[in-house]
Amino acid sequence: MDRPVVNSTRETFEPIFLGRADLLATLWGLALKGRHTLITGAKGIGKSALMERLYRGLKEGGEVRVLLVEESRNLKPMMLALAEQLHEHRLFKHPYLSDTATTRMTWRTLLPKARGLAAADLARAVVTSLQGQRCLLLLDHLDRLVPTTEGWFHQLINVATLVVATSDPHAKSLKTFLDRIPARVEVLPLIREETYQLIDACLTLVPIATQDPEHYRRSIYHASGGNPKAVKDILADHSLEKRIDRQGIRELDLGTQARYVATSWAFLLLFLAFGALRYAARGIGDRDNFIIGAVMMLIMVLVGMFVRKANRI
Repeated sequence: MDRPVVNSTRETFEPIFLGRADLLATLWGLALKGRHTLITGAKGIGKSALMERLYRGLKEGGEVRVLLVEESRNLKPMMLALAEQLHEHRLFKHPYLSDTATTRMTWRTLLPKARGLAAADLARAVVTSLQGQRCLLLLDHLDRLVPTTEGWFHQLINVATLVVATSDPHAKSLKTFLDRIPARVEVLPLIREETYQLIDACLTLVPIATQDPEHYRRSIYHASGGNPKAVKDILADHSLEKRIDRQGIRELDLGTQARYVATSWAFLLLFLAFGALRYAARGIGDRDNFIIGAVMMLIMVLVGMFVRKANRI
């Protein structure tokens, strides 16, 4: 598969944003009220797209100073991103430079001096710069915290309004911090009609010939589960095909069915059955059935491992 072409198609689909107007309006209202807000939802469900549009809209409106961090996993890169945006607003206070000198510098000149700070010193400078400024921080991809950085997030929530997005709101490392965020917004999968609208919008940009368009849309909806990224990934992969025939659509359907086949109980029962056969054969001295039972138990273990691995793909 030609991955550069597929990636280019994914980039073409990236701006398409459907079915989230109500969520965006809710987030907008909470942000303007200064409410700390947590955005949750599965990976690829559209949290980052919401954050980006909230950022652009609030920045253009000028009603609040808004700063966006696209990756909140690591402390120093996150603080550098905040420092750069604070500098754009003429708010960043470098611990070893005067405010006048800092303000006169371009970020390109100031960057080495900010990067040279220890992570704790840089974080302290960012927190100091935010005090009393009524800033809104949008922190995306916060899926874990380590003890050495958690304290800084608690300091950020004390000096600014936070909108945080995570795919794992129940992560143990996040619990104490997320408990301080009262407003919760969950991003759910798109419903069927919204998924169809997304498919049609993508196909308008990158047409894909298919033998049965209605069946194709229905199959994509079931295969993606209403996840916008999954929809775009499927269409990007299919964009390389000259035509999606009925066999290709059936393969998409079969892939969906296979993904949700529960096999654990079946393998457990078979394993126990062959174990019982082996035990009984041993008791009556039946060497052939004893060997058959042992071999089949081993096969069940190996097949079960492969099936579990396949179901995780």
